[in-house]
Parts: sequence; C-alpha cells; structure tokens
Amino acid sequence: MEDTIRQALWALKKQFGDSVFLEPTKFKSGLADILPGSQNEPLRNLMNIAIGGVDAYSRLKNASSGNITSEVVNLTKEMSKRYFIQEDITGLAIEYIAELLGYQLQTTTNPLKDNSLPSNVKIGGKIQFGDYIWRVLDVETGKALIITENIIFKRRFDEKTIAWEKSELHNYLNGIFKKRLTLVEQGKSQPNVGLNDDKIFLLSTDEANLLFQDESDRVATYNGVAWWWWLRSPPGTYSYAAAAVSGGGTVNNSGFGVNTASGGVRPALWLNL
Repeated sequence: MEDTIRQALWALKKQFGDSVFLEPTKFKSGLADILPGSQNEPLRNLMNIAIGGVDAYSRLKNASSGNITSEVVNLTKEMSKRYFIQEDITGLAIEYIAELLGYQLQTTTNPLKDNSLPSNVKIGGKIQFGDYIWRVLDVETGKALIITENIIFKRRFDEKTIAWEKSELHNYLNGIFKKRLTLVEQGKSQPNVGLNDDKIFLLSTDEANLLFQDESDRVATYNGVAWWWWLRSPPGTYSYAAAAVSGGGTVNNSGFGVNTASGGVRPALWLNL
C-alpha cells in the first residue's frame, strides 16, 4: 500500500504539476485514471480525504524546513480526527506530499516536546514517551522493554506474508511511525539485537506469555473497548495468519489472517535509561 500511494502521488505531480494538489476536482479525476478499477476505490477515497485538497498541500508548502515534521504530525492528527479515517493512511499520504515538496523528514528536528524519563523505572510501571503511555515489561541494566498501554491503531499485518521482517506492519513501525518520534526520542530507543536490529517491534508469543501476569493483564483496549492485538510470531496452525492476543487476553497461536485490517497494534521497544 505504501508504494502504491507514493507512486500515485508522484504520477499526479508529473502529469499535472503542483496545481493538482490545490484543485480537489482535478486531484480526484487524476487519481481515478492512475488507480482505476473497483479494487482501488477504497484507497482512492481514503487518499482524497486524507490529503484534504488545499488544506494539506498549502500548509506543508508554507511550512519552514525547521518545523515540517511537526506540521506533518499535526496535519495527520487533524485530518484523521476530522474525517474519521485511519491515522496511518493519512500520515502516509501527507508525508509523501512533503517529500514531493522536497522536504527530508528524517533529517529535520521535530519540535514536539522531549519527555524526560523517571530514573526509577520499574516492571509494571507506566511512563509517558512520545505521544503515548507505555507499560514497562522488563528492566535490564541501562534499558527497559516497554509496550504501549493500549492499542494505538488498527492495521493489517500484511497483504499475504506471515514473516514479520518482510511485513507491511514491520516497515510501517520502523519507518513512518518511528520518524514521528523526535530525534531525541529516537536516540533513546535501542535496536533489538537478534531481531534485525528493529527499534520498534511487536511482541512474540513467548514474550506475551512470559511478560504479563495473566490473561487479564494482557487485555488491551481500543477507544475504550477490549480488542485483540497482533504478535510478530507466525502461527502454529495456518500458513496465512499471524499470532495474536485475543480481546480476553489469551495468546492465540492460531492467530488471524494477516490481511485482516482490524488487527490492533501495540508497538514495543527497548528504551535507554
């Protein structure tokens, strides 16, 4: 999906120039030509809403290089809330618009606040890091394993692969999601040695079994409702599914089909103390 969005936006710019992003009607008709067919209709609709015509493009174009990352984050949250659509899709579209304008998000300084960490982080405790509340699952010398207290968005694991390191969700968490942390916050996260040095990842089934006290401790909510969430481990039963934790807190080794868009996501990372 990420490549499709990127290629579609570049094609629109090449065909119509920057003006296409200032004219919603032209944008919509051009997108229909580039992404034809009923199978692309959901993506076309999401992109039309996410970019928001004049709003997103004009604000990004007028942003200074010093605050472009902040503007991308703010626009993503505003558009998602205003139109009730997935924040990750909105973020992809807006970030690629920024790229078209020549901004390099990964090298800019995000002015969002830096959260100081408590010196006495303890297992079971909760800390503020970035925009979320995280639970401390484990503490080792100089670092702590943390996971978001609850599900922060829903997203499919992948279109078809069950391999975590090749999945869309892996790429999203270690790409778009990671870049929304400030540079200082990124520096506080450690690569997970033995897991492709991922800085952000999902728990494995073993970790989900060992690092929580019981089923009730594993229960997580999305918008206040208990919901299931992905694990990175391939299932023991089906070749098209990834393991998960059920809404009741049970580790489900059979899992869910990787193309299930309603899968909850609780990112985890090792944090320098």
